[in-house]
Amino acid sequence: MRNLFLFPLLLGFLLAFTSCGEDNAASVQPPLASVVEELPPNATLEGIEAKITKATNESFFNVDAAPLARLHEEINAVATPGYDRLVAYWSAYNDFQTAIFHMKNEEPAESERTVRRGIDALAAIEGKNAEELTLQAFLQGFAIQFNTGMATARAANEAMASIEAARELNPDNLRTQYVLGSLDFYTPAEYGGGKKAEGFLVKAIDLPVQTVASSYLPSWGKAEAYELLVRHYKAAADEAVASRYLKEGLSQYPDNYQLSALNTAGE
Repeated sequence: MRNLFLFPLLLGFLLAFTSCGEDNAASVQPPLASVVEELPPNATLEGIEAKITKATNESFFNVDAAPLARLHEEINAVATPGYDRLVAYWSAYNDFQTAIFHMKNEEPAESERTVRRGIDALAAIEGKNAEELTLQAFLQGFAIQFNTGMATARAANEAMASIEAARELNPDNLRTQYVLGSLDFYTPAEYGGGKKAEGFLVKAIDLPVQTVASSYLPSWGKAEAYELLVRHYKAAADEAVASRYLKEGLSQYPDNYQLSALNTAGE
């Protein structure tokens, strides 16, 4: 399975400016797990992360974003009362995959349009919790590359504010730790990057993918954390540790595209 969470080098700006914190005046909403427990079943959103992964892989294989576009429409057609936050979350997550698809296929204008649509969907949620703030930071980080001049600095500051707010709310969220590690991993050394990634990523792989088992809730992040750990240790020429994490990651995610590619490259 493809790794769909790559950050541009412009994330170096994240460490060049001080976070101003997010304006989260509305009271923080409960975790998504609490929301799911109180809602009736919904056929579209049940197993939605796997559906998005499938649509993403089909889009890349066929070089056509139609599967992701159709799924975006299906997600946003959900009108069941109480599902608005999950609709916004998964719509934004789907938009992120679509934005990466367009960037990989050299369609930057469409990539920017799609990722900004996802950011807008999350921005509409009042009192975002750690899960929502983490995804928001992920999209904001990707969108940095579409800015120039001081707008780049402001965009980077917004991404860092989101992830720091998420960490303050729940430092034991796997995806929060993964995104923190990703931000540092992809930040160039001249901006201070690469010093904290290991700690964040090691913590990420030790955390559960979910606190409540549910196919409505996100579970992404752990396989990607293993991938970045392997890359981190390979870059440090520590092949023994890299090999250990690669073996451990593949034992849990044998079908992961990036881990399999790293394994093949090392043979």
